[in-house]
Amino acid sequence: MFKLFHQQEKIEGEIAYYHLQDWWLNAFTKEERSHIESVFHPIGTDPKRKPLTEGKIEYSSQNAAGLLHALAGWFNNPQDRHIANKIIEKANEYGGPKSQDRNWPKIR
Repeated sequence: MFKLFHQQEKIEGEIAYYHLQDWWLNAFTKEERSHIESVFHPIGTDPKRKPLTEGKIEYSSQNAAGLLHALAGWFNNPQDRHIANKIIEKANEYGGPKSQDRNWPKIR
């Protein structure tokens, strides 16, 4: 039943491209997801846009671990450290941004 509730939420963008929808919905509260999207705005993206969950991506030169590693960096501060650590934990499942990188340490 929990999954049925989440299926109403349409997720596209980078989260969908890397098939991270279940993780996104289950690892973070609605408030945390909103906060993540309000903070994460890579250079050159429209600040009104939500690149993690909006838009269609057809190709990316980075892998899921690369996205997660970059995303975690946006939350390297005391109040968001718990978010960064959840992201790093997921990134460790994929290895590093390059295949030889593994097991990034948690941010303290």
